[in-house]
Amino acid sequence: MKVWPDRLRGFCVGKPGPHLTEERIFKRLASWRVNALTVNFTYDSRLDIEDVSGLPAVPPAMEPYRGALDRLDKIIALAKKHGIYIVLAGGGALGNDKINVATGETTEENAQQERAYLANVIALHEYLGPKYRNEPTILAYNFISEPHTPWIVENWRTEVVPPFIKAIRAVDPNTYLIFSAGLWGFPDFGGKGKGRVQELFVDPAGKTLYGWHDYAPHNYTHQGVGKRPRNQVYPGMLKMFNGSQLKLWDRDAQAQYM
Repeated sequence: MKVWPDRLRGFCVGKPGPHLTEERIFKRLASWRVNALTVNFTYDSRLDIEDVSGLPAVPPAMEPYRGALDRLDKIIALAKKHGIYIVLAGGGALGNDKINVATGETTEENAQQERAYLANVIALHEYLGPKYRNEPTILAYNFISEPHTPWIVENWRTEVVPPFIKAIRAVDPNTYLIFSAGLWGFPDFGGKGKGRVQELFVDPAGKTLYGWHDYAPHNYTHQGVGKRPRNQVYPGMLKMFNGSQLKLWDRDAQAQYM
């Protein structure tokens, strides 16, 4: 039985790289009172591992993840030892590199790539689900944490999230599911005319959460990136984006935005 803790304290550590299989990392995290990490699961690269032949066998469809799966098991063991939960983000599934910078209107070619990517995300979780459904250290799956590509954004509530829920719940009724509330992890899909979430997704397990990335005001949290000015002060008169109007951003403004 997995129960959401009263409080999570942690951050994203990126992909399950070899450095995360070292206990000294987890000892340091525990000394910082960290009790949760988001791990961005993805397929193997030669920077991580060149030869996977000596690792435990996996089904053919999971071969591209063989090294990452082996490291993930080691990471889970260390996290469990030091009382740290893991939120596993599977948006780095095969095909992510083909859609990650897609912009503009949906074309049939882009849509085909996005549908293929979604199928890979679902297949990955159909493998992970039975493997970790009774592992309390794997607290949640964060599904495509920053949706932004045309077909996925357009079909988020119809052809993207519902099939994922159906597939994962067929193999894992225990692990929490986290969905982005909006485009690029913002609180809504306002930029695409989708508005805020009006209805919750149907989850037979009743273990769904909605999250966003607190980037507001964007020009403050991303100051110095590109043409965004530096030395901005919060709270204060700030712009959301370069083309936005100046407004007072403070605690009340954040509450209204969220």
